[in-house]
Amino acid sequence: MNNNIPTSEQKTSATPMVQNLVDTINVKIWDRSYRVPAFHLLESPHIRDGLQIGRGDSGERTIDLSNHASKEEFEALIDILHPSTSAFDQLPHGRMWLRVLDIATRLTLKPARTAAIHAILSGAAGHLTPIEKLLLGHQHAVPTLFFQGCAETIFRADIPTPLEIQQLYVDGIGARIMVFREKRVRLAMVGAKNKTPVTVWSLYYCIESVKEAFADVLKKLEDRSRPFGDVGQGPYGMKSSTE
Repeated sequence: MNNNIPTSEQKTSATPMVQNLVDTINVKIWDRSYRVPAFHLLESPHIRDGLQIGRGDSGERTIDLSNHASKEEFEALIDILHPSTSAFDQLPHGRMWLRVLDIATRLTLKPARTAAIHAILSGAAGHLTPIEKLLLGHQHAVPTLFFQGCAETIFRADIPTPLEIQQLYVDGIGARIMVFREKRVRLAMVGAKNKTPVTVWSLYYCIESVKEAFADVLKKLEDRSRPFGDVGQGPYGMKSSTE
């Protein structure tokens, strides 16, 4: 008897994966319909639950995402996910990655979200201003991006505009940033007066102080990121202290 021949039970257990690789679903967004491979999209619990109650007249599985995504966001997502069905496209794609992060976070598409975060942090999304990084990290629960934006905003030469400060009203972020910018300026003035340059130690101290000052916000972002499987990676590129 050939032991390498799969049993009928083994064949049955493998069937769902094979079906998912070739299966398609019909996604409707307002006045447009997309017939797309189901494999990556079924990572989303929102889509899986929606498919249970949404079936078209033809019997093909259908879901209406009109209230969950724009056509531009969904098209950006599909452009990233395909044509490959086994790996994500890591080409630059520019700011399209921002749309992917938005829709992947909203639909809890974990692999697509992870790919978008990696692309943004590696610069594939193009140049982002410190404020953009900060707001993006805060909105989508990406602690690393949020902290990076905070630090860059504090240490950048340009003074934040009134509009930027208004954008940072949540969690007292804007006020904290202005306090630390003032500390940084005073530190530089003292160094200039004493003719001593700002040392690596003093910069490190400032960074550590910023971490401490934003600890509550960073904790909220870490908690929000848990459903996406981001637990275990701290907000500064190191292992979380909660491990």
